[in-house]
Amino acid sequence: MQKVQKNINKIRLLYDTKERMIYTDMHNNHYIITEEKLQKYEFFHNRYLFSFTIAILLSIINLYLALGIGIASLIILEIRFRTSFLRTCDQIDEFVVHKTKNLPDKTKKENLILAVIYFLLGAILLYFTIINETSKELTYISYGIVLFAFFTGIKYLVSIFKK
Repeated sequence: MQKVQKNINKIRLLYDTKERMIYTDMHNNHYIITEEKLQKYEFFHNRYLFSFTIAILLSIINLYLALGIGIASLIILEIRFRTSFLRTCDQIDEFVVHKTKNLPDKTKKENLILAVIYFLLGAILLYFTIINETSKELTYISYGIVLFAFFTGIKYLVSIFKK
């Protein structure tokens, strides 16, 4: 068995030798995610998608309002994840990775659905950015978010064909 190194290389969820699910944050802290907390973890794992969706839906009303509420919701969800959720999880100092058990990968259908969602949300934001006359700065921010959505959609499409 192999000890976890200081740099986890962007792997966030692993199993230890006791077959517990372990979340590792960017500061290399390890938290045990129990089965009861797994659904809540998945909600927080999708916090970027939720904030992006809120911003897209509100862009129909006002683009400034949409970006403000989208960014605010992302900040609130991030703070809740770090302060409320992770504090309720047991923290461990070190653990040994269990090599025989892997986390279940998303199916091709789930990856396709996520790709379509990101492409649709990006296209909707692009449409509303083009038809609404706003300042240059806000337009560039919107285009940046659109690019992020399209690249994320492409990432999910690539993962479909990679398997």
